[in-house]
Amino acid sequence: MRIPRLGVRARVLAVALVPSLAVLLVGSGTVTSLVSEADFAAEWATQMQETLPQTVQVIGAIQGERLVTMAHLAGDRAATGRLAAARAAMDVAIRKAFEVQRAINTIDPNAQLQNDAFNQLTEILVTIRAGADAGALPLADAYRFYCGILDTILDGTAASKNATPDAEVAVQIADGVRLLQAAESMSRSNALGYALDTAGTATAADAGELTRQAGYYRTELTAFTHDLDERDRTRTTELMATPAWQVLESTERAVLARAALRATDRDDELPPLPVTPQEWQAAAVDVSERILGLWVSQSHDTQAVATANAEATERNSRLTAAAMLTVSLLALGVSLLLANRILRRLRRLRAETLELADHRLPEAMQQLGADRSVDPATVAPRLDFGADEIGQVASAFERAAASAMEAAVAERRTREGVRTVFLNMARRSQVVVHRQLELLDDAERAQEDPELLGTLFKLDHLATRERRNAENLIVLGGGQVGRRWRHAVALIDLVRSAVGETLDYSRVRVARLPELHIIGGAVADLVHLLAELADNAVTFSPPQSRVEISGSADMRGVLLVIEDQGTGMLPADIARVNATLADPPDFGTAGDSRLGLFVVARLAARHEIEIELGESVYGGIRATVLIPARLAVSEPVPART
Repeated sequence: MRIPRLGVRARVLAVALVPSLAVLLVGSGTVTSLVSEADFAAEWATQMQETLPQTVQVIGAIQGERLVTMAHLAGDRAATGRLAAARAAMDVAIRKAFEVQRAINTIDPNAQLQNDAFNQLTEILVTIRAGADAGALPLADAYRFYCGILDTILDGTAASKNATPDAEVAVQIADGVRLLQAAESMSRSNALGYALDTAGTATAADAGELTRQAGYYRTELTAFTHDLDERDRTRTTELMATPAWQVLESTERAVLARAALRATDRDDELPPLPVTPQEWQAAAVDVSERILGLWVSQSHDTQAVATANAEATERNSRLTAAAMLTVSLLALGVSLLLANRILRRLRRLRAETLELADHRLPEAMQQLGADRSVDPATVAPRLDFGADEIGQVASAFERAAASAMEAAVAERRTREGVRTVFLNMARRSQVVVHRQLELLDDAERAQEDPELLGTLFKLDHLATRERRNAENLIVLGGGQVGRRWRHAVALIDLVRSAVGETLDYSRVRVARLPELHIIGGAVADLVHLLAELADNAVTFSPPQSRVEISGSADMRGVLLVIEDQGTGMLPADIARVNATLADPPDFGTAGDSRLGLFVVARLAARHEIEIELGESVYGGIRATVLIPARLAVSEPVPART
């Protein structure tokens, strides 16, 4: 069945009706999505609230077993007696951790990666404990293992901010993670410091790690006194004013000094600890619990914000839905009333704009393309539709069409001027480089010092490459390079000249070539073309590899092959480059920044040289250059006497 075409009136009404209906549909979908996000945010806050105690228990149990295990390995017999209780507490905590993982997975499936890493670490726990019991576990390995488990928990906690749809909550979670990391850093410094001091040994690495962990948590807590809200700042300030904090600070300072002296093997007398080990550990436990308490309090505040924001989002979403429905119905009614009035004006606007688009503007563009003068004032449209929105649209279209015509005329006038300036600048650079090469030639002939002569050769090579860059600009500007040969040049000399302009010419090996000569008119362009291809092969191949240039002759002409051992190109890229080489586009509209590609394509088109890229047997790129037979001669033209 054929669907009848809609008339202009029906189309105008559809223009009004369709957006209104679309607004309703999009609005309904948006509101549904917002309500769903609000429900998810509420579920997330509830789930995080439920998993918070288990997380604190897991962290505390792992930190406790780490401290006891490291003290046991350091020789503290009292710690040996506490191993069983610490391990039992950690086993219970690990079971809680798996429950926490399952709960988090229900709201953040991306957390599975951290869960897998945590599972792998806990599977190694049996081996670690056996090594600690046998005394075969190095202290550093025990430290790294337990820190690895806690790092995984910290990473999972940090990743939870990615699951919340609320940016404000995500920021507060990030602040909470900093508190949690500070608590873990304090626990690490305490466990490592206690173990090192008990063992009576320390390396430079141990002293550095101890200094880093102690400095990190103190720096973070000091920063919190400025970053957090007033209540959290007060809690942090009160923590840093407690006697336990003062005891821990003075003890850590003494432990750091003792570890530094032991790491340097100096015989200086070790500074005494200001308190007993038991008092030190009691202060450490008090400070650790207070920091974790700060994190728990901050987490409760974060979850309260998440719940409040979710409720506000759901409430605002329902209000927005009602408002959108009302506005859409009003828009439909107004659209129906104004449709007939707008229709008449749109018909006239359509007729005049179609006349302009179908006849006047195309004719003007054809005249510009044929290099005939065009007066923009005679082509620019005259559309008078009043001062309302339709009139403004007509006026804007009139101004846009007039600007387009003026720009097209101005572009035609300036394009030749820009091209002339472009070529002039390139030729000036070419003259300077030619003069520089002449001076370098004179200096090379007069120089006998091998080292200075080698430097001059390098400068000569760089100047030759700069000359080729200037010639690249001339070729792209549509001009002719300055170098010319009146007589034919041997093919081998031509190829060697191209190799001499290559960045790393020593890596290019020229195989046996046909004993032919190239007519003088094509020598400069062919040297330039081969130099670009050889330079590209050298640049995109390993430094230790070679680039092979070989050739043969047949009825069609001379076939030169350049093969490298580089990384190669994708088949799609090879096809695109071959298309460019076969039919070079305008450089200003090609959309590709590779200068050499367009230079080679232009030079090849100038002399009807066929170039094609393909895969090399070495895995790189194989470029074949077919020089037409009309450019090659068997014998050179003799020079005039």
